[in-house]
Amino acid sequence: MSATGEIELTNPEAKVHHMVLGSDCWKFWVTIVRVENISLYRPTSEFRVLEDAISNTIAWSSKNYMDSTL
Repeated sequence: MSATGEIELTNPEAKVHHMVLGSDCWKFWVTIVRVENISLYRPTSEFRVLEDAISNTIAWSSKNYMDSTL
């Protein structure tokens, strides 16, 4: 697990940093980064690696999501 956070939205029409999520991403709120220097699935001008996005929302690949409550 590279990060901990919360799924904000799963609507493919929603936007994150002015970009439409699309069918393969969810809007994800990053709270804790567990592995450093991981490139974001969709980098932006503000965020390139996961630790840049702490306390912010990013586009997170729905294929790379693991529910930690299981």
